[in-house]
Amino acid sequence: MMSVKPLGRVMVIDDEKFDQKMYRRALDRSDAADEILTFTYAEDALVYLLDPSNLPVDLILLDVKMPRMNGFEFLNALQEKTNGDVNAVILLMLTTALTQADGLRAANSPLVKECVSKPFTKFHIKLAASHVAARRRTQVYAVPRTLFPAPSFRKAASSPSA
Repeated sequence: MMSVKPLGRVMVIDDEKFDQKMYRRALDRSDAADEILTFTYAEDALVYLLDPSNLPVDLILLDVKMPRMNGFEFLNALQEKTNGDVNAVILLMLTTALTQADGLRAANSPLVKECVSKPFTKFHIKLAASHVAARRRTQVYAVPRTLFPAPSFRKAASSPSA
């Protein structure tokens, strides 16, 4: 099923129920998500993402500071278990106390597309939608070469003219 809404299937990973409610409210009001999956613990979200029977997720909103497994530990585990082949855009959501170290760490992760501070706003939804749209464009054009072999540019043999 191809998503028609800008954000498609969104996964929210945040241990704070209030923040989960704020994400859901912002996403519902924007009417930008087809479906919103909410996880309190990063481990549960990781299990969901690694299960091939689940539909893929287009966007992951990830909190950094969480019990049991924080956002960076989640990113490391996801990177390790998928060899970096993740079919979702990850927008890293941080607490209001964004440290320089966290910002640098997020910027160095190949899975993180944006590092933003809470609260989640319309601007963040538009930013996330631009990343999801870019990802969809690259997936559409990523066609195996065997289906459409490169054209041959060899010069055709000329036939003698009479």
